[in-house]
Amino acid sequence: MLVLTRKVTIIFLLTVLMVCLNYYPVNGQIIPLALIEKAEQILYGQSSELPIKERIEQLEFTLYNSYGTESLQERAEQIIHYVLGSDVHPSLIFLFNTLEWTLTNRSSQGNLSYRLAELEKIVFGMVQKGALVARIKQLEELSLPAGQVKQQEVNLTEDIEIAVTLLEEIDSARIKAGELINYRVEESIKIDNILVIPAGTTGQLVISKVEQAGRFGRDGRVAFALSELVAIDGSLVPVKLINNADNSYSQEIAIGLSVLGTVIISHPVGLLAGLLYNGQEAVIPANSSFRLVTTRSVKIKGLAL
Repeated sequence: MLVLTRKVTIIFLLTVLMVCLNYYPVNGQIIPLALIEKAEQILYGQSSELPIKERIEQLEFTLYNSYGTESLQERAEQIIHYVLGSDVHPSLIFLFNTLEWTLTNRSSQGNLSYRLAELEKIVFGMVQKGALVARIKQLEELSLPAGQVKQQEVNLTEDIEIAVTLLEEIDSARIKAGELINYRVEESIKIDNILVIPAGTTGQLVISKVEQAGRFGRDGRVAFALSELVAIDGSLVPVKLINNADNSYSQEIAIGLSVLGTVIISHPVGLLAGLLYNGQEAVIPANSSFRLVTTRSVKIKGLAL
C-alpha cells in the first residue's frame, strides 16, 4: 500500500511538473507559455528570456504599437490567436506565405518582421512604420482579392512527388555529417485547386553520413536523412529523396541517387584499373534537379485559388 502511494505521488508530481513547463501562473491565471514562445519565434526568430509580463508587452508593442489593459491571460490569448491563427482566422505564417507567393511567386524563410520589411520594399520601395498589424492589413488590401485570404483544409497524402533544385554544391571532400543543404521547390503543389506548397518555397536537406573518396578506387558517398518541408500554413511535411531520372551530371562519371537517399559516384574506369587510382569524390553541382516524395499524409490549411 505504501509503495502504491509513493507511485501515485510521483506520477502526480511529474504531471504537475509537465504542466508547469508549458504554462505560467499569474495571479491565479494560466498563460500558455509554450504558445507565447512559438509566437516569439515566428515574429523574431527566437524566444525571449524576459519575465512573462515584459514578453507579452514586447509582443503587443510589435503587433499593435500599444499595450493592452486586460489581464495577462487575456492579452496572451489575443496575441496567440492573431499570430498562430484559428479555424476562421489564418495564421501569420499562412498569410505571409500567401502574400509572398502573390507578390513575388515565391515563399521565403525567416522571422516575419524581416519578411514584412522585404515585402514592403517590393511594394512601396521602403520599409513602412507603425504597428505590424496595420502594416500587414495594408499589404492584404493592396495585394489580395477582396483584401483577404481563403483557407481550406485538405489532406496532402504520401507519395506526392515534389521537384526541387539544390541551391548549393554538395562535395564529399568538404561537407560533414549534420550540415544542411538548401533547396528550392520548383513547381507548386496543389490539391483540388488548393495551394499547399508554393513554388519557390525553400527547404533544407540534412547530411546524415559522408564517406570521402579513398585509395583502391573507393568513391565518395553522401547520405541524406529524412527531412521536413514547410507547407503554406507552416505545417511540417515529411519528405525523402527519390531516384533521379537524369543521371548525367557529368560526362566522365555517373551519379545515381538511391531510394534511401545515398549519392554514389561510379568510377569511369574498370574495376581492376580502378584499384590503381583514388576514387572520385561525390560532387553534385548547385542548381542540380532532384525530386522529393512525401512519406506520410498531413492535414494542411491551403490557399483556395
